[in-house]
Amino acid sequence: MDKKDFNILGLKIGALSEKKDISLVTGYNSYVQKIESILKTQKGEIPYYQNFGVDYYDYIFDNSISKILFESKAKNIISYFIKEAQEVLVRTTYYDNTVVKLSVDLTFNKQLKNQKIKCFIEVPLQ
Repeated sequence: MDKKDFNILGLKIGALSEKKDISLVTGYNSYVQKIESILKTQKGEIPYYQNFGVDYYDYIFDNSISKILFESKAKNIISYFIKEAQEVLVRTTYYDNTVVKLSVDLTFNKQLKNQKIKCFIEVPLQ
């Protein structure tokens, strides 16, 4: 079998097709998967990618971080990693010390025909 390359969050990953280790996700689901990967990673969790992820624990446990600041940081990190999104809107719909629930809206540029994506992400904090 021939070798295929997959692009996951900007990282090229090679996979032999007979192994079927990685399934190819396209369209709407690929963006939901990217958003989930970004939002479910604590900032600094990946040693070689220190700026990837979101500071949930600072938001939940540090009263000096406002909801608006947290949502703005989440928006900025999504915009950075999903460059084809023209507009990003992040809203916190619920949080406590065990879970954060977010609503994310993406509007894409004209190359992607001004499509819009709305997804709801639940991030466990344990």
